[in-house]
This record gives sequence, structure tokens and C-alpha cells, in this order.
Amino acid sequence: MEAKMRTLSCEERASLEARGCTAEDWSRVLVSEDFAVEQLRHVRLEGDIRIGSRSRIIDSTVINYHICND
Repeated sequence: MEAKMRTLSCEERASLEARGCTAEDWSRVLVSEDFAVEQLRHVRLEGDIRIGSRSRIIDSTVINYHICND
């Protein structure tokens, strides 16, 4: 069974930007219900992205990818 995903809140987007993260389109980034902004640092997100609860991404570019726990 696939985990429930959600879009980022405005506060989460601002926090991610403060951590050096950018996105081609933040509305195409889905995260797990228990996502924490500390999971990402200096990341460029492009296309359709899904990020699971225990995923950690640092100093990377991610394009059209699902990084999930299941």
C-alpha cells in the first residue's frame, strides 16, 4: 500500500528555500504526511517529485523521481 502524500505548506516551502532548496514548480513536489524540512538541504527539484518520510537528500538535483520508503 502506498503512503499518503501531500503538497508542501507555504511555511515548508519557505523553510526549504532558506535551506538552499529550489524547485521548478513546488506544486509538483509531494511529500509524506510526516515529512520534515530537515530531510532536504541544497537540493534542486524538477518535474514530478515524491519524497518519503525517511528519505534524506543533500546537495543533489532530483528530476521526475519517487524517493519513498515502500
